[in-house]
Amino acid sequence: MKVVALVSGGKDSCYSMHLAGLHGHEVVALANLVPPDASTDELDSYMFQTVGHQLVAAYAACTGLPLYRRAIQGSSASQGLAYSATPGDEVEDLAALLAYVQRAHPGLGGVASGAIASDYQRLRVESVCSRLGLVSLSYLWHQPQDALLSAMIACGIEAVLVKVAAIGLDPHRHLGQPLRALQPHLRALRDRFGCNVCGEGGEYETLTLDCPAFVRGRIVLDDWEVVLHSPDSIAPVGVLHPVAFRVAPKPQAAAAEGGGGEAIAAPPPEVTVVPPDWQPPEAAPPAPADAGAAGAGGSWAAALQLAHSTEHVHAVARALHADGAGAPPAPADTAAALGAALAAVTSALPGLGLGWGDSCFVHLYLADMAHFGAANAEYCRHLPALNPPSRACVQVPLPPGCPVQLDVLFARPAGQPGDAAAGGGGGGGAGPERRVLHVQSISSWAPSCIGPYSQATACCGLVHMAGQIPLDPASMALVAPPPGEAGLARALAAQAWRALASTQAVAVAVRGCAASGALGWTVYLTAPAAAAGGARIVQAALEACWADRSLLADAGAVPPAVLAAADAAAGGAREPAPGAAGGGGGEPGSDAGSDAGSDAGSGPASEPGSGHIDDYLRPPVVQPPLRPPAVAYVTVPALPRGALLEVQPVLLDHAAAAPPGGSSSSSGSSGRGSDDEDGAEPGSCAAGADATGAVGPGRVHHTAGGDAAGGGWRRVLLELTAPPPGADAAPDHAAAAARQLAAAAAAPGGLASVRCWQTAADGGAVWRAAFEAALPPRVAVAWVPVVGIAVAVAGGDGGGGGGGGGGGGAWAGVPEHGALAEGRRAGLSGPSWPQKSSLFLFRTDGMSCSRELVTGTGRFHFAHPSTQQQMLVWRDRPRVVMVIKKLGAELKPQFIEVVRYLAEVENMHVVVEPAMHAELSADGLPMKRVFTWSGEEGERLADFVDFVVCLGGDGVILHASSLFRTAIPPVVSFHLGSMGFLTNHPFPEFREELRQVIYGCEKLGSCSMDSKDLGPTGNSLGVMITLRMRLRCAIVRAGTTQPEQAYEVLNEIVVDRGSNSFLTNIEAYIGGRFITRVQADGIMLATASGSTAYSVAAGGSMVHPNVQAILLTPICPHSLNFRPIILPDYVEVELRVPDSARVSAWVCFDGKARQELHRGDSVFIRMSENPVPTINRADLTTDWFESLERCFRWSNRAEQKPFQEDFVLAEAQRSASSGVSAGSGVSASSGVSASIGISTSSGGAAAAAAAAAAAAAAAAAGSSSSSSSSSSTSSSSSSATGVSAVAAAIAASSSNGSSGGVAAMDVELQPHAHQP
Repeated sequence: MKVVALVSGGKDSCYSMHLAGLHGHEVVALANLVPPDASTDELDSYMFQTVGHQLVAAYAACTGLPLYRRAIQGSSASQGLAYSATPGDEVEDLAALLAYVQRAHPGLGGVASGAIASDYQRLRVESVCSRLGLVSLSYLWHQPQDALLSAMIACGIEAVLVKVAAIGLDPHRHLGQPLRALQPHLRALRDRFGCNVCGEGGEYETLTLDCPAFVRGRIVLDDWEVVLHSPDSIAPVGVLHPVAFRVAPKPQAAAAEGGGGEAIAAPPPEVTVVPPDWQPPEAAPPAPADAGAAGAGGSWAAALQLAHSTEHVHAVARALHADGAGAPPAPADTAAALGAALAAVTSALPGLGLGWGDSCFVHLYLADMAHFGAANAEYCRHLPALNPPSRACVQVPLPPGCPVQLDVLFARPAGQPGDAAAGGGGGGGAGPERRVLHVQSISSWAPSCIGPYSQATACCGLVHMAGQIPLDPASMALVAPPPGEAGLARALAAQAWRALASTQAVAVAVRGCAASGALGWTVYLTAPAAAAGGARIVQAALEACWADRSLLADAGAVPPAVLAAADAAAGGAREPAPGAAGGGGGEPGSDAGSDAGSDAGSGPASEPGSGHIDDYLRPPVVQPPLRPPAVAYVTVPALPRGALLEVQPVLLDHAAAAPPGGSSSSSGSSGRGSDDEDGAEPGSCAAGADATGAVGPGRVHHTAGGDAAGGGWRRVLLELTAPPPGADAAPDHAAAAARQLAAAAAAPGGLASVRCWQTAADGGAVWRAAFEAALPPRVAVAWVPVVGIAVAVAGGDGGGGGGGGGGGGAWAGVPEHGALAEGRRAGLSGPSWPQKSSLFLFRTDGMSCSRELVTGTGRFHFAHPSTQQQMLVWRDRPRVVMVIKKLGAELKPQFIEVVRYLAEVENMHVVVEPAMHAELSADGLPMKRVFTWSGEEGERLADFVDFVVCLGGDGVILHASSLFRTAIPPVVSFHLGSMGFLTNHPFPEFREELRQVIYGCEKLGSCSMDSKDLGPTGNSLGVMITLRMRLRCAIVRAGTTQPEQAYEVLNEIVVDRGSNSFLTNIEAYIGGRFITRVQADGIMLATASGSTAYSVAAGGSMVHPNVQAILLTPICPHSLNFRPIILPDYVEVELRVPDSARVSAWVCFDGKARQELHRGDSVFIRMSENPVPTINRADLTTDWFESLERCFRWSNRAEQKPFQEDFVLAEAQRSASSGVSAGSGVSASSGVSASIGISTSSGGAAAAAAAAAAAAAAAAAGSSSSSSSSSSTSSSSSSATGVSAVAAAIAASSSNGSSGGVAAMDVELQPHAHQP
C-alpha cells in the first residue's frame, strides 16, 4: 500500500515510517505541519510537535521523497477525547494537508503516524483518515516504551533532545544530547519519578538527525542555542533553537550519484508548501441509511422483539422476505435484509428514549458468511462512526427466507422505569457511563476495527468484548502455524493463542483482564475445527493463560501444553475432557482448570523477569483472580475471513467507579441477565445435542460473580440438552429448564433475555412452548440455531449427571462459583474490587510547578526544595476508602455516620477494621459496601485503599501509619480527640470536607497545568497535602548483620532505660562515625511531625513538617551541655548499647512494639522512602500554626500596653529645656549599664536636641527616662537600648551646622552587681 508518513522531526514519526516499510508498505511522500511564523520554535498544540521544524525541511533531501508542508492555522478548539470535524481546529489543517497529498499521489492508501499512548492524537488521525478514505498505520501504538526506545536506537535512529520539561532534565545539560547517551538517565527518571522513557508524558521531545529512511544524507547540527521557557527550580522547560545545520550526503548515496562527498547546500525542490487557504473539495453526502431496503429478490420486513430490564433494553430483530422463503438470497438480499432489521431497531429507539450511542453490543448472525462484505457495508451505513458498539459476527443455519438476525443490547438511560412495556416511552435522562475502545489504526497491538464496530464497550459494570478472530494485527491476515508445523490441529493452536493474546491486549486497554477477570467466554468453532478437537485445544490455551497471564504477552509463542493438546487431538486421542457436560465425548471440561489461575500473579509487575511495565500495558490487580469461568463452545458453519475460531468474553469492569445496581444476587441484573446475553455464556442456554451429537439429560450450571456491593453479581449459564428424538421425557426436560429460567427472571433485576443455542430440530417446538409458557413477556428469547454446543464449567458438574426427568436430581445441587460463593466473607481479595485510583501529585515552590503521576502502587516520594507546596489531584475518582476511629464506643455514632455517607451517598467501597466489621454486622447495619480484611490481606491494604479517614486524635493517625508498612494512601483526619495536633478538619463539616477530598476544591496559584487527563472533571482541582516524613527503623542484634525487624515511625523512636534505676548508656553513630556516648534517661530521634510530641516535652525544637530533618533529643541528660540537635534527612543514625553498659536498654516505636536491647544490639534509623500524605484543611503552614495556637497556646500572653502620648511629649520637652548636656539611661533586667557622655564646644541647641532625641528613643523603648544638667549620668540599662540612644544622639548632633560638632563621645558597657 502507498502511504504518506506524518513527520514532526521526532524519533517516533521517523521510526513509524521505518516500520511501515518493514511491513511491506511503500512510503511515497512526507507530510509536516509547521508554525505560521517561521521564527516561532513551538506552538501551544495538543497534536503536533513543532520544535525543530526548521530542520524538517531537509528531510526531503535526506530521504529523496517529496515533502508537503502546511502552516497550522487552527487551534485546539475541540479538546474532548472523541473528535468530529470542527472548523477552526488544528486537526482540520491536518485534513487539508493529507487531502492535498492524496490529490498529488493517486492511489495513496494510508497514513503512517507515531502515536504510542495518546488516544487524543490517535483518534484525531483516525477521524481524518476515515473522512478521506485512508487507512491509519500506527505500528508504535501500545508498545512497551522501553523496548521501543531500544529498538529505535538499535535500528540506527540518531536523535537529540530539543525540548525538556520534566524533573531530572535540565535544558543546559541535556538539550542537544543524543538519545542513545541519555537512555540510562531516562530509565533512572522512570524508576524514580515515573517518567515515560519515550517522552509520552511530554517529558521531552527529540529531533531526528539520521534514521534508516534517510538513504541519501544525514543532518549535521553545527550550532544551536537554548531558549528557556520556564526557569523552574524543579522541572525547567527549555527548547533547542537551531542556528546552523547542513545535510551531509551518505557515502553510498554519493557513490551512487557520482557525487564528491560535499554537503548539500540547500533542500531540493521536492518541498511543497500547501497554500494556507487551500481546502479539499466537499465530499458527497452519504447515502441515506434506509436506502437498499429492497434487494435483488424483493422487499424485506423485520420482526422486532424488545425486552426491558433494570439497566438494559434488549432488541432482537429478524428480517424475513415478504414473499416467503423464495430462492436462496444473494449478497444484495442479505444487505437489504440487514438494512430492514437495522431500520426497525433504529425506528424504535426514539420511543424508548434511546439512541445508538446507548448501544453496548451487537450480535450479527448471517445465513451465509460469503455475504459478509455486502452485509458489513450495509451495517456501516446505519451505525454511528463515533463510539460504536462492539460486535460479534458468525454464520448460523437460519431458517429459509431469513438471511440475517440481529441481537442488540442497549444501556438504559437513568430515570427510565425498569419495567416499561416493550415499545413504551422512556423517561429520558443521562445514560450510564459508557466507555468505548475503537482503534481503527493498523498496529502491532491488536486487530483494528475499521468501521462502526469497536473492540470493547464498557458499561454498567461489564466490558462487552468484540469477537476476536485470529488475525495478525500488523498485517490483518489470519495467522498460520509456525514453519514446519502443518496440520489443522497446529493451525488451531496458533489461531487460538493469537485470538487470546489479542483479547487480552484489548482488555488491558480498557483496564480489564481477560485472563483473570472474565465472567464467561463464548468460543465459536467452525465444523471442521470442532471435529479436529478445537474445543480441547482452546480449553488448553485458556487454562494456560489462567495459570500465567504473562504468557499472553508473546502471541507467537504457543505454550507447550496447547501444542500437546493439538498433537493429542491430531493423534486421535479423544478421551473426555475433564468436567465435560452431558454424556458427550470430546467436550472441554473444567476439572483441570478449576483451580487454574487461582495462584496467578496480580499483574505483570509481580511476574518474574517482567521488568518495568507501562501503565497502559498493566492489567488491573485482581487478587485472587476469578476462578476459571464457564466456557461455551458453539459450533457454527463459518466465521469471518475463513477463521477456524472466534472468541468473545464478557469481563468484569475493574475501572468502573462502582458495580452496577445495588441488589444482591442478580443486582440489576440482567443487567446481569442481559449482559449474559451479550457475551453469551452468562444468561445463555443451549438446547440440543452437543458437538458430537451425543444427547444427555438437561442440567443447570450456575456460576456467581462477586460484587463488593453485597451478595455478588449472579451469572447464570444454562446448558440444556434435548432428549433423544421420540423420548417421552422431552416435555419434562423442557419444563424443568423453563422453571429454572423463570426463577432467574423473578430474581431482583431479573433476566432481560435468554439466548438459546438450538441444535435439535425435532425438539425445538417443545422447548419453545415451554419457555413461552414459563417466562414473562418482558424476557426476550433469542433462538439461535447452531451446529453443536458444549459447555465447560469450572468447579463441580453441579447437576448430578444421569437422567431423570423434570426437576429431580438432574436439576438439584446447583453450585456457586467457588471463589465467590454467597456467604463468603467480604475481603480485600474479592475480584470485584475496583482498581486502585491513580492520582497526580502537584509540587510547587511558589514560582513554578511540576506534576508527577502516582499510579496504583500509591507510592509518594519527596522532592526538593522543601519549600514546596503539594496538591493531590485525583486522575480517577477515588473508589475505596478506609475509615478508622479511636478505641472504645465513644465515637461509634460518628463512625457509622461517616461510613453510611461514603457508602450510600458517594457510592464508595468502605474498608473498616475487622473488629468494627464484626460489630457493625452484629448490630444489623447494612453491609453492602462495607468490607474488612484478614490475615495476609492486611499486607496489601495499600493496593486497594485510595484514602483513609481517621476519627479521633493524633493516636489514630499513628495507628493508620502502622497499618501500612510501606506505601500509605492519603489521610484525612477529623478532630474528635483531646489534643489532635494533626487533626485539623472539624467533624461537624465532615460531608463538605470529604466532598472536597473526593472532587477537589482548589488550584495551585502558581500552576497552570490544566489538561484533559487531570482529575474526574478534566482540570487540576485538588486538595493541599503534607508529605510527612517517616523514619525507617531496623533492629540488628549483636553478632548479626541482617535486621531482625523493621518499623515505619511517624513521630519518634525512643531508646530509654526502661524500669532500670541506672542511667542508660548508648553510643550514637552517624554514617558509621562515632558521634557521642549518651548518658541520660534516654534518647529519641523524631521527625518534624513528632517534634511537637514527646520531643518538645523533652526540650527539643518545634520544626515545621515541611522541613525534612531528623531531631536528636536527649531525655534528661546527665550533662548540662548536651543540647538537642537537628540532623539532615539523608543521614543514617545507629544507636548501640555498648558492651560496657551496666544494664540493657528499651526501645519503642511511636509508643508501640516496646522491646529490650541487650549489650551489642543496635537500632539503625534513616529517612523512610514512604511518607504519610496528610490532607490539609487550608495549607501546610496555616494548618501548622493553627495547631500550635490551638494545642499549645504558642506565644500566647497578655499584650503589653503602650505608653500614653502626653507622657512621651512631656519627657521630650523636659529634656530639651535641660541645656548643654544630657544623659539618659534605660533600666532593664539585663544587669548591664550603658554610660553615655556628650560634650560640646558650641551649639547648645544641638546638644539639647540630641539629648531630647536620645530621651525620646529610650522612652519609646518602653523604659523610664530622666534628665539632668550634669555632664554625664549613669543608670542601669540594657545594652541594646543604650546603643539605640547613642545612635539617635549622634544623628541629632551631626545635623548641627556649627563647626564645633561633637567634640568627644564615649560609650562603655558596664556590668552591674545587682538587679533592680
